[in-house]
Amino acid sequence: MPRHSPAVRRNSWPAVIAFVLLAVVGVARYFLGGDEPIAPPPAAVAEGTFQVKHVIDGDTIRLEDGRRVRLIGVDCPEMFVRSAPDAEPDRTRTEPWAREATAFTQKFIGDGQVELRFDRERLDQYDRLLAYVYRDDRLLNEELLRAGLAEARLRFHYGDHYKRRFEKAEQAAQEERLGIWSGRRD
Repeated sequence: MPRHSPAVRRNSWPAVIAFVLLAVVGVARYFLGGDEPIAPPPAAVAEGTFQVKHVIDGDTIRLEDGRRVRLIGVDCPEMFVRSAPDAEPDRTRTEPWAREATAFTQKFIGDGQVELRFDRERLDQYDRLLAYVYRDDRLLNEELLRAGLAEARLRFHYGDHYKRRFEKAEQAAQEERLGIWSGRRD
């Protein structure tokens, strides 16, 4: 059996180390999601002021150009309940507080001009824009929570600053027993 000279074995260590480092980096990128660079939104979806066509429900609006916008970090009761995730919505079934959340969003939006700001993720699984919706420096996402008309969704990937604001607004509504935290279920 041929023996390798010590020089050959010594010279192969840099290649082994490089291979191991590349493997570790690859595994880390896979598990930490590093393969998905954060891309800026396309020019057609740049932050700015938009005209709202109508409010779909408390946490979803439709813009004049037809795009749907889902509010980041909040979940309002549903206007039309689905029997299964892929099923058509049942227009006869509404969750408690859904009408109030929808009316709140309609009133907040007023004449329909809102400012949209984006975070890390631009689209959800249903191809809706994910945004913070502002009107006159007030944040709709946060105001819905403060009124007790939504629950904070803190497990998603968006700014920690907003997560803290949303958690604080939800806690205030819970302490005051507002909206969904009041115990009323009609």
